[in-house]
Parts: sequence; C-alpha cells; structure tokens
Amino acid sequence: MLNKCIKTIKEKTFGLTYEIIIIDNNSGDNSVQMVKLDYPECQIIESKKNLGFAKGNNEAVKERPGNTYCI
Repeated sequence: MLNKCIKTIKEKTFGLTYEIIIIDNNSGDNSVQMVKLDYPECQIIESKKNLGFAKGNNEAVKERPGNTYCI
C-alpha cells in the first residue's frame, strides 16, 4: 500500500511544492528498504517502536514545522 500511495502522490500532484515524509512505526516488513531504494527523494523516519498514528504524525511535524499536512 505504501508503494502505491507514494506512486499516486507523485503521479497526481501538479503545481505544488511538496515533500513526502514517512514515519515507519517499526513495521517489520520491507517498506523502509523499498522507500530507500525506490523513492530516495522521500524522507523516512524509522521509529524503534510503534508510536501509533497520532504520535507518528507529531514526529513528522517536528521535521517540518509550519505548513505541514499529514495524511
């Protein structure tokens, strides 16, 4: 799902400056490696434990305060 999400954002977003920040909540699958290999322009934050959705979003906002939107 993450691969499809990133791919769709890149294909469908025009006329905006944006940055993709991904919080990995200690997923255990190969999503971190996939992002690093296939989407090196994306920033990935690797958590050592599952922070949950809300706290994970807060970690992303710390990286880019101001006009940051988390989805």
